[in-house]
Amino acid sequence: MLRLLNGAARRLQPLRPVFWVLLAGSIIGFALIVLGAASMSDSYAILCLVLCLWSMSLLVVVACFPRQLPEIYGDDGVWVRLRKHVARGFTWLVAIVTVLVNLAVIMTTFRLGGILVGGLLN
Repeated sequence: MLRLLNGAARRLQPLRPVFWVLLAGSIIGFALIVLGAASMSDSYAILCLVLCLWSMSLLVVVACFPRQLPEIYGDDGVWVRLRKHVARGFTWLVAIVTVLVNLAVIMTTFRLGGILVGGLLN
């Protein structure tokens, strides 16, 4: 799983400015819809929210997993191995939380798809 996240982070690195623009645009669009400056339906607010969630989650992947974890060697000292184990454990914890958040974003995206398709059919 960490190799997959590492590979995704390296491939998504050049798209980092696009994610920042999407994040800013979705926040501005959401603010305009919620504050009432734009007379649009709630599905557009959810669309802006989902775009914000996607851009933030992809930025987290790019920021947290850009490099490989340090290898643990038997000839390292006790404190060096302990430090590497703690770093690996923390990285695994961040990876699990990131995957769970991305699953929540995927479920929200499917929910948005249902809302948009339901709105088009009515």
